[in-house]
Amino acid sequence: MVDYIGLLTAFIVSLYSGYEGQLITLAIYTVGMVFYAIVIWHFYRSLAKKEIFQKKGISSYVLKYLVLFPLVASVWFLIISMFLFFLAKGLSVDQVLLASITIVSSVRAAAYYNEDLSKDLAKMIPFALLGIFIVDPSYFSYELVIQRIDVLPSLMPLILRYLLFVYILEITLRTFHNLLHREPKKK
Repeated sequence: MVDYIGLLTAFIVSLYSGYEGQLITLAIYTVGMVFYAIVIWHFYRSLAKKEIFQKKGISSYVLKYLVLFPLVASVWFLIISMFLFFLAKGLSVDQVLLASITIVSSVRAAAYYNEDLSKDLAKMIPFALLGIFIVDPSYFSYELVIQRIDVLPSLMPLILRYLLFVYILEITLRTFHNLLHREPKKK
């Protein structure tokens, strides 16, 4: 009887013999790209929803937007900023922060116009950055990321102003949306 598994294993080993480094690099890139895509998929789906929180009573709803939304917006801002820190080599730290908060703000505003537009916008920039990384892996620099992170504490006032902007934008959009789409009271 022929040992097909043994023959297949021997064939695969012979293909990669001497090329183990390339195989490891391929595996790391594949895992990294899948991880990045999963994070972006979850990220854009949550960021692009008009109704981030379920309506379960007015007090719960208000609490969610007063307490939870700032935390959620901060996480979105942090995620985008980190991706840009890694992949936007040509931008200064304050430009990265501006680009990050602009993405969050634009996606949130677009969600009140059309959620499909918002979803497309939320995934466009991260996937474009992935494309840059695929075409030019040398574009990524650990040293630059560490330098950028070291600068962040001095930019805390700017970061807080940016997050306050997103919060005010969300509350304003939510208020106008609720006023314009108010359900008639049942008699």
